[in-house]
Amino acid sequence: MADTVLDTASGDVPDNPAGSRFFLYMSLTLLALVLAGFSKTFYLRAFFEQAPFMTDAFMTRELYIHGSVMTAWYVLLAVQTFLIGRRAYGLHKMMGVFGLGLAVAMIATAIPVITGFAPRLIAAGLEAETVLPVISVLIWFDILALVAFGLLVALAIVFRQTGAAHKRLMMMASIAFMLPATFRIVNGFAPDLPAMPIALIVSLLLLAAMAAHDLRSLGKLHPATVSGGSMVAALTALGFVIGASGAGQGFVAGMM
Repeated sequence: MADTVLDTASGDVPDNPAGSRFFLYMSLTLLALVLAGFSKTFYLRAFFEQAPFMTDAFMTRELYIHGSVMTAWYVLLAVQTFLIGRRAYGLHKMMGVFGLGLAVAMIATAIPVITGFAPRLIAAGLEAETVLPVISVLIWFDILALVAFGLLVALAIVFRQTGAAHKRLMMMASIAFMLPATFRIVNGFAPDLPAMPIALIVSLLLLAAMAAHDLRSLGKLHPATVSGGSMVAALTALGFVIGASGAGQGFVAGMM
């Protein structure tokens, strides 16, 4: 992640200890959700019984590469927020170069995973007509989450000299990918519960926590929280609208 050395000329001020702890706790929460969400199907798949279609053949090289890059991103997010809390700005800046590379790798490795999702399901024996309404929504959500992630990381780099904006944009970018993780937590550990609505609620609660922190610490919503949160919420909603539409499903059908 990019340099967040505070630019005093911009009027940005260092966080108080409570503010630094909040962003550390948020980053650790996101990391925990990722680790829990993909534990059964990725990290510890050898120890759990998988769905019939989740064979070793389904787990392509692209999935392993993307999963490893994604894990590294959330680990680095936690490390970077810890470094900022310790005011280790120089080391944070050095790690930021690696973070920029990870952000690019997140996008590059996600593309083949998204485009190959439907073909992998069909190759695993699922009927296209049966799974199309569901996977269309999932694929369109992933596409727009990827757009949100890329835009927010780009904005965070632009505002890297303004620490308050930079860290909020980075956190919002990371929240954009939370729905797949929370969906898998519910689906894997409480399959009788409605996974998608709960996953949406968790994502909204994460955005609400960012807003609540602003109101408590600043007395108002930071512009980065407003813009970042609005982008994540709007693109998430748009993913469901497009995914459920005939045109959206037609696009996904063309991938099969």
